[in-house]
Amino acid sequence: MGNRSYIIILVLFLGSIMAWASYRLLHTDDDGKVYEVSVILDDASSDRYIACRQGMEQAAQDYNMTLTVLSSDAVARTLEKEVKNDADGFIIEPDGEVALQEYLKEKTDYLNLILFASDIEPEGIYPSITPDNKEVGNLLYQSLVEHYGTASGSLGDVRVAVVVGDGQNPAIQTRYESFMELLNASDALWIEEIHGKNEISGKLISSLESGAYDVVISFDGSTAEQCIDAVNTAQVDGKVGIICEGYSEQVIYYLDKGVVTEVVLPNEFTMGYAGVDALYQKLTTGSYPAKIPEIKLYRVTKDNLYDPEIEKIVFPLAQ
Repeated sequence: MGNRSYIIILVLFLGSIMAWASYRLLHTDDDGKVYEVSVILDDASSDRYIACRQGMEQAAQDYNMTLTVLSSDAVARTLEKEVKNDADGFIIEPDGEVALQEYLKEKTDYLNLILFASDIEPEGIYPSITPDNKEVGNLLYQSLVEHYGTASGSLGDVRVAVVVGDGQNPAIQTRYESFMELLNASDALWIEEIHGKNEISGKLISSLESGAYDVVISFDGSTAEQCIDAVNTAQVDGKVGIICEGYSEQVIYYLDKGVVTEVVLPNEFTMGYAGVDALYQKLTTGSYPAKIPEIKLYRVTKDNLYDPEIEKIVFPLAQ
């Protein structure tokens, strides 16, 4: 009986060694190289990036990679610097500047790079890990109709403020365009556009104080936070709703309080993990993956905020 137990233990031990060896073979190249990856985001320290950074860090751990995460509002310049620092690969959130697009086109022969949350060209050359931003705009419009329209889908009495932040982020532009295509074809009573921080802190707040709007729409987490501040400053919380895209602790807090009506959220943990995974494949095989995973979108309200699947998205640190 003792010999039999010894043999079983030995088999299990050898099996665990083989499993570990297989793991290392799959996740490390032949010479044991640890790949150095530079991640360039708009504002990497913001809590808007908590979930995607968790996904990136998990993938980096799985694939024996080292991440350097940087913030930049001039991505082309920062990317050029990191290329000179001999990073092996790059994950970047484009800023929409022409300088970046030109730089990327010049470096296609040797740059190992993944675009993050981007709708810019040349996406045929560099893969982009992003939700369907046109669908984001469509979902924001659906939310507007369901919360503020009639049973027949009419927006006849609704006064809408459409708020677009600073910058030229192409993903945000795609969301805005798809939303506005639907809104402009609707029968909403009043539509007004607010552009940039100055108009948010000036025109938006004064118009809110005068009772000009029923609902505010925004297309990214940073702008959503500014809209929340404007609604609070104007003291119209509970009277004017906010429908937005984008994760942040502030957005989720005010969703729970009822100031924010609905948030459209992508699974950003999956986005972060998929970005590092795709880059690892390029570094180890020389080719990008043939197919990038589809990023699921969630419509989050106060009513479903604590549903098990939604909780994993909006409270990533608690998982």
